[in-house]
This record gives sequence, structure tokens and C-alpha cells, in this order.
Amino acid sequence: MKRQSCVLTAAALGLSTIAAGGCQFGQQPAAIKPYFGPTETIDELVTDINANVEPLPTLWAKGDFDATIVDHGHKNSVSGTAYLMHARPEQMLFIGKADVLGEVFRMGCGPDKYWVTVKGDTDTCWWGTFANLDRVDQDAIPVRPDLVEAVLGLDSLDTDLTRQPCPVMRFNNDQRAYMIVWNVKGPDRWLAQKEIWYDVDSKLPRLVNLFDANGRIVLSAYLSDHQPVQMDDSATQPASVPRSAPRVATNYRLFFPDSGSTLRLHLTQLKLTSQGHPNGGNFAFDPDTVDVTHVIDLDQSAR
Repeated sequence: MKRQSCVLTAAALGLSTIAAGGCQFGQQPAAIKPYFGPTETIDELVTDINANVEPLPTLWAKGDFDATIVDHGHKNSVSGTAYLMHARPEQMLFIGKADVLGEVFRMGCGPDKYWVTVKGDTDTCWWGTFANLDRVDQDAIPVRPDLVEAVLGLDSLDTDLTRQPCPVMRFNNDQRAYMIVWNVKGPDRWLAQKEIWYDVDSKLPRLVNLFDANGRIVLSAYLSDHQPVQMDDSATQPASVPRSAPRVATNYRLFFPDSGSTLRLHLTQLKLTSQGHPNGGNFAFDPDTVDVTHVIDLDQSAR
């Protein structure tokens, strides 16, 4: 994983497991019928997963969102139209616009920088470089953009199953899910870096949890309603996109338990590109051009 930090990413737990633990994002899902049929090997599963995402070097999406950003106990709720752009490897831009106020939220990560801008009462931009990410106090930024990017389900998996982080697969009959856990060797023990549960039928990710080195959840992300992506740049969504086209989740529900921040994203348009976007310029960041009252350079406070 390119961006390694003291906050280690781990992924998807079963929906019923999370709901039983008191998730704030909805009611207990309907009962799942256990599966005891044939299953794939980890090599076959990785091949199926990559076959879905590799045709998507980029993604442009539009929808709606609502978020509650909590910074040291101060809450700022924003909502409106959402624009999401993604490019491999690990580049993302998320923009939230309100009808009257204009842009109210921006979050991104490029080749070397990450940033979050929240307008309204907060009126603050946090930014830093990945070179110093390991030394930044994780409580200094309300939402980590690189962690959000990691749960979108748009990056392909390493086919070398012996390279760290090393994947180990098990199967959950009751949840009808393949569970892959990636492990890395720490200074004094092995650590679970990420865990993803993939649906037995679709091979698509259902939910992602991110953990710190002590196993505490720092981000839970719930993925559902995967839909095919429009692979051309036409202005309108065709009446029917082939089911064979790559499929991406259209409903994301993110929860940061330590801070209480939440983000709900519902996508209604999915395209490979739209009018030349995304491009390299979308993932560039210049702190001198940010129009907010407070600009916080996280690298200055790096340990």
C-alpha cells in the first residue's frame, strides 16, 4: 500500500455485525440466507475483483450528499449536490455544493498532498503532504481524505499474494461473504492492515472498516446498490447501461467513531469521464488559492 501511516486501514465487516454493535446508519438489514455451496480460491476471487475495477482507470460521478464534520467537538453539517472524481492510483476529489451557498465542502488527495475544506461556520482548510503523514496527529484533521479514497472500492488488488501486506481469505457462510484480511509485519508483531468482505454472488465489496494499530475502528464505510458505469463521455446517461459494464457502489455511508463525523453519499450518475474530467489538474492542490478564514498546514505540527 503506497500510503502507510500509523492509522492502518482494515476493511469490511458484515452489515449485521456492525448494526448489532449500534451503527447509527440505519436499521438492522433483512436476514441473509446462509450459503453452503461451492466457493472460489483467493486467486480466482482476486481475478474477478480486478476484472470489475481495472476497466476504470478513472471515474466521474454525480449525486447528493450530507455530512456532519466534527472538529474537536464542534459540529458543522453540510449537504447538497456531490461530485466525485477518482483516478488510479489513489487519487480522489470530492466536491459538495449547496444550491444557495455554492461550494461548501471539498476533499481530495493527489500524488503528494491531501486536503479537506469545510465552509460555513468552520471555514477551515486542513492540508498536508503524504511524506509527513506518519508524523501528523490524527486528531488534527476531522476527516482523512486518503482513508475515504481507500473505501471507495475502485482500486485493484495486488495479484502477488505473498507480498506485504499479505492477504489471507476465509469464508463466512452466514453472511454469504468472502473475507480477505491483509497483514503487515510491525516492529514487534503482525498487524491486520485491512479486511474486506465481498459478496459471494457479485464479488463486490459490501462494507469497509479502517482500524488503527490497536484494532480500534477509525472509519466504517457501508457500500451498497452497485450499478454499471457509463463508459463513454456522452452528455446524458443512456436508458440502459450494459450489465457487463464495470459496477460501482452508488450508496456510501461513512462513520468516523472517534470524532462522530459522518458522510452519506448517493450517486445517480456514473461515468468513466465527463467533459475531460477527471484529469491531472483535478488532483492538484495549492494552499495559497484556498478562500477560507483558516488554513492549517498539518506538516508544521508534524511530530
